[in-house]
Amino acid sequence: KLTMKKTGNECFVAIDDGPPKRRMWIVAHDQVPPSAPAHHFSGWEIVIDEMSSVGDWEPLWDTIADTFAEALLYPPEYVSSQAQWRENKSGKPVDIFELEFEE
Repeated sequence: KLTMKKTGNECFVAIDDGPPKRRMWIVAHDQVPPSAPAHHFSGWEIVIDEMSSVGDWEPLWDTIADTFAEALLYPPEYVSSQAQWRENKSGKPVDIFELEFEE
């Protein structure tokens, strides 16, 4: 596995052509102080969108994971193993299952 330091800027996305066609995001969030408002959080956000019959992405489900290892439990449930994961900013393919983060 490739161990990386979490910066809070990590964002991975996969599109599964389905059916149903789905898009899944795994997004890092920085550590926040305990005094931060309730809508601020640290950890990993998991978001799943599904393509509607008219071709629009619609929210299907989302949750928060404390660690990247925990976030990796969700992809097999929502996107096929054939879905290609990419680093969102660069668009480069990435095997998210070969990554781990110091958290």
